[in-house]
Amino acid sequence: MIGWEVEVYTATEGTDATVELCAIIREGELTFELPAINIGTEDGSAVSGSDYSGPANPSSFVFSDSAPFRQCTTVTIEDDQVFEDLVEDFFVTLTETSSTPRVTVQPDRARVTITDADSKYYYCV
Repeated sequence: MIGWEVEVYTATEGTDATVELCAIIREGELTFELPAINIGTEDGSAVSGSDYSGPANPSSFVFSDSAPFRQCTTVTIEDDQVFEDLVEDFFVTLTETSSTPRVTVQPDRARVTITDADSKYYYCV
C-alpha cells in the first residue's frame, strides 16, 4: 500500500512559503516491479495559480529498489495580498499510472490548508 505520510498539511501564506508532501510505502513487502504514482492537485476554496502552484518536480513518484520508499514533492503557497477567508484549502492527489502494477493507494488525497496572511481576521488591531 502506498499513500500520503500525513493526510492534512498546513501553511501560512507568505513570501517563499512552501509545503513538502511525502508519500510512503505503508505496508507489505513489494516483490514485484514497484509502481509509478502520479501527483495531481484539486482546487478546494484555494485556486491553483493564484493561491498555490505545483507540485514541483517530480510530477510522479517512481518507487524502485534503488529509490527510497519515502518520496516528497513541494507545493508553493502564493502570497496574493488579497483579503480572503481566513483559511482556504486544496488537495494533492496520488493516482496509479496506466503502467502501474496493481497497488492500493490510500490515503490517495492530502488536504493542504492555507491561513491567509492578508485576512482581516489575521491581524488584531
